[in-house]
Amino acid sequence: MIRFFRKARQKLLSQNRVSRYLTYAVGEIFLVTIGILIAIQINTWNEDRKEKNYLLKVYEQIRQDLQADTVKLRISIEDLEAKNARISEIINRSIPVTYYDTLNESNYQYCEKCRSDITNLESFQYLDKGYQLLKAVNTAQNFKEDSLNTAITQFYSEYLPLVDESQSLLIELSKNILAGYQDYDWFISYADFGKKTYNQEFIQYIFESEKHRRACAHYLIFSKFGLRVLHEYRDNSIQILNLIDKKLAE
Repeated sequence: MIRFFRKARQKLLSQNRVSRYLTYAVGEIFLVTIGILIAIQINTWNEDRKEKNYLLKVYEQIRQDLQADTVKLRISIEDLEAKNARISEIINRSIPVTYYDTLNESNYQYCEKCRSDITNLESFQYLDKGYQLLKAVNTAQNFKEDSLNTAITQFYSEYLPLVDESQSLLIELSKNILAGYQDYDWFISYADFGKKTYNQEFIQYIFESEKHRRACAHYLIFSKFGLRVLHEYRDNSIQILNLIDKKLAE
């Protein structure tokens, strides 16, 4: 093609047909320009397709993260609700004396109420691999945000700090209460969680002590806050999952 244009150009010059040469030269420039623009557009289409496919992979990772989170959240919420119920029994003194009078070394290990729930926390750990990928996508100037991207970003930026804060509050509170247990003679046997050794003094403390009752009331305030955050995180996770499923089905 280039050889053809060169020969045509040389022929016009040899014939001293300058006006036609100029017209031809302009046409040649126009065709080259059109070719360059088409090549750029094709490259842009390819880049857009690659970006779209990568973003879909990020959404799929977020989908996997949230699916795993909702499973763990169900367990964490159930455990925290049961714990709050036991703590409320201590606060309200609704456990009859006859209940813990029947406790002994043989049945103590099966006693769900015979624990210090305010020093025992199984914290919820969310997955955010997909969200970290999305943040990297959003910092790249060649990526454009869409409505799903915005919804996911708002969800994580709002709730991850809340989850971290609520979990940190409970962990710190549990550590402080546990540190105070060292002043009691029953602490050594209590600290051996694996054996769950029966200790009548410890049982009397958690069921009868006014200090423990007040500590439970204090702990319950933050525990209810943490439970509310987990409920909201789960409910909004399900909404985001529905949006991602619709996007991936397109």
